[in-house]
Amino acid sequence: TSLSTFTESENKIWSEVWIREGRYQGQTADGAGWQRVYFKRSQQYGNSAPLDIVFDDKQVFIPEGQIMSFYLVSPGKFLSDQGNVEGDVIAEDNSLRLYTGAAIDNGRWEEGCTEERDCILPARIFNGAISYATATMPPTSQPTPDPFERQPSGLTLREEQWLDGHNVRRKKWHKMYGKKYKPLQWSEGLKDMAQAYADELASDCGATVHDSYENRKGYGE
Repeated sequence: TSLSTFTESENKIWSEVWIREGRYQGQTADGAGWQRVYFKRSQQYGNSAPLDIVFDDKQVFIPEGQIMSFYLVSPGKFLSDQGNVEGDVIAEDNSLRLYTGAAIDNGRWEEGCTEERDCILPARIFNGAISYATATMPPTSQPTPDPFERQPSGLTLREEQWLDGHNVRRKKWHKMYGKKYKPLQWSEGLKDMAQAYADELASDCGATVHDSYENRKGYGE
């Protein structure tokens, strides 16, 4: 696993990469919950040549269907492109999907951010390349993730899966019909209203077996 990207610097300085399972939103105030997988002093080349970041000692494994957040830090300032909306899918293949993220214009974490100086820059696109290999892991005795366990975003795992599934297809159809894409946001009020309506239908028509997230291929009501 390796990353290749550009910085503003042409000096020999340090750079580091931190990772955490799940979404990064609301988790960049400090290093709690993050794991540093790369720290090295190396020559940077500005925008004339990319900086190669190779995870020699600590390979990063992303289980199928899960989200991994990457946080790149360097005094040389990593270059990124302006995006539209955080969470937009900007690149994908059969194994990996890359989303629009954010940048912090303040050292390593958010310690220097104040009400007068908002140093979080939303909707930034990674400027570089990701090299990776897929692997089929043998079955383990790890427990199945609880779909109702709260994630760092505040949503349950199932709620995150439904929302991501809706937005992936929403973006596809908006693009197909030339509409401006705007991702759906989670609404507890709408969820409660939909649940009340579903309960009313079930009481009139009889309960049915709920189709699973997997059977719907990551999409459903």
